[in-house]
Amino acid sequence: MSSCRSRPWRAWPAAASTCLCLTLAAALPSARAATLTDVLLSAVPPDSGSASFTAPEAPGWLVTVQEIGSATMVGSDLFGYEGLWLGSPGQGGRYNVLFSQPVSSVSFSFVALTAFFDGGAESLGSFIGNVALSAAFSSVDGSASWNGSVLRALDEDSRAVLTFSTAAAGGLRSIGFQHLQPEPLQGFVIDRIDFAPAPVPEPPALLMLGLGLLGMGLWRRRAVAPSVTVTGRGLS
Repeated sequence: MSSCRSRPWRAWPAAASTCLCLTLAAALPSARAATLTDVLLSAVPPDSGSASFTAPEAPGWLVTVQEIGSATMVGSDLFGYEGLWLGSPGQGGRYNVLFSQPVSSVSFSFVALTAFFDGGAESLGSFIGNVALSAAFSSVDGSASWNGSVLRALDEDSRAVLTFSTAAAGGLRSIGFQHLQPEPLQGFVIDRIDFAPAPVPEPPALLMLGLGLLGMGLWRRRAVAPSVTVTGRGLS
């Protein structure tokens, strides 16, 4: 008489766990920060209503700046004010910044915002993204202020940096803002845009992840299945 007992596959746990970890690592690649410099931003012809840029560090991400209702943006090569010049004819406007692929954060460096001694000042406000955003403000020389919703010039040549970030699933795809100037001025310049691409799972990695999870499920089902005892009588 002989007996045998079926056993779970002992090699499955370690192999499946390793495959799952590798798949997760592939599905969530590390984001690399990218920069649109003043040189890139200044390469815009006069009276452009829209301009698109690509950073060398993130060739798959196209950043587009759109002017709503007018077409006055132009590249500036003035010393100290190189970059994307907005509002140059002395009028305010609405602008949208679009990302071809989602980002987790974006920083705008603004220069040449103007304030007058009589209290009039250029301002940027009504920042709206496609997802909920948190904002951080800095002005190294104290020439601008931020009240949580409006960036306001405090000097004749105000400079500031605004950083917007999100933890929302899917990331940031667009952000818009309003430029106001109480008197016909010369507008302002964006001399730098920094952004961090959001991690995006890739389709092949997602397929591998699904297969890994399926394998783990099959192993678990096999492991908890009741054991079977087979008895038999040898041939005489």
